[in-house]
Amino acid sequence: MNVAGDRFDELRELCAAAGDKASLAIGMAGLVIDHAYHDRIARRRSWHRKPWALIESVGDPTLTVGLSPAPIYAKIECGEWPDVLRWSQMAIDLADDDPLKRQLPYRVSISHRLYAPGYRPL
Repeated sequence: MNVAGDRFDELRELCAAAGDKASLAIGMAGLVIDHAYHDRIARRRSWHRKPWALIESVGDPTLTVGLSPAPIYAKIECGEWPDVLRWSQMAIDLADDDPLKRQLPYRVSISHRLYAPGYRPL
């Protein structure tokens, strides 16, 4: 039984009727974490681009930064490191100069593992 998935389908319908992308993005971030908790992330790899696209489409930098750990975590679990670095960097760029928003722990640990070209220290 997939209670979270069933509830998400209901949320999707309500948000579509209301034109509320922000609430749908928040719900989708929660669903990503539910998939992680139930070890379903790797089996649904293609699905995890959708949360990021939806989060970005809202057009609210604060919401994008706040919700970014969920899809980034999903990419970490799938081993899709280029997306992890790119999405982390986009979230950091959106955080501007706010030091609290810029503290995405994923980026530091991942960049040390990869020594990726183009990495800019915080």
